[in-house]
Amino acid sequence: MTDFPQIHRDGQRGPTSDFLLGRQMEHELLVKLQTAQWKKSAEAIRTPGLAGFRVFATFCGILDFIHQRAWQGACHASSVVFHVLLREQGADSVLCHGMAEKNGILFNHSWVEIEGRVYDAAISNTVSRDVDSPPVFAGIDLATMQDTRLVYGAQSPREADEIVVFAREKGFNAYMDAFPHLRHGLWGAARDVGKRIGVRLNIAKLRAVYADTAWIERAPRERNGEEPDLPGDRFATGADPSLRSG
Repeated sequence: MTDFPQIHRDGQRGPTSDFLLGRQMEHELLVKLQTAQWKKSAEAIRTPGLAGFRVFATFCGILDFIHQRAWQGACHASSVVFHVLLREQGADSVLCHGMAEKNGILFNHSWVEIEGRVYDAAISNTVSRDVDSPPVFAGIDLATMQDTRLVYGAQSPREADEIVVFAREKGFNAYMDAFPHLRHGLWGAARDVGKRIGVRLNIAKLRAVYADTAWIERAPRERNGEEPDLPGDRFATGADPSLRSG
């Protein structure tokens, strides 16, 4: 028994391959429709003016890229690409990491903040349906158009984030270069997304400019000066939620 599509000896597709192709096309259409709605919602709340448009366009470029490339669980990768593109256009973005929480589930995550507001495209394509959520634009859930119910910086990490540690010890350029299946690593991804939104990038210059880039860890005390009631207290009192990665 094989998982590969059945092919007739004359080279024509069999019923299994037709079914799989149909399912794939259906999924791709649904993704396009969903991302189109999310982008429409983001446009409705973006900041007016050129700076606001650049943030919006870059967010849309990242959103399209991670869904078209099936980047599941690539929160760190998509966040650094987003951060670099925003910085190249003059946005004062902050690259963040920490524990995020949804419905009592804690997971390692990365995102970008601008003026204290969360921008998170990767949350819409995680490795777990339990934490999968609509993308967050300027702190707004793009499905409900309300403040996101996700908690960013929900709990201080129990253990060091391996990717963040790697970038710290080996250097940011080493992390960007090491990303697999892409020419020029994540620099190549940044250049590809940049082309989609009209931003031309020079990888050699990017490596020099962003060599000292580091994630900023977000924890409860940094967000509001005191430990929140949820989910930190829940975590501390023994109701140990699943620890996952976004």
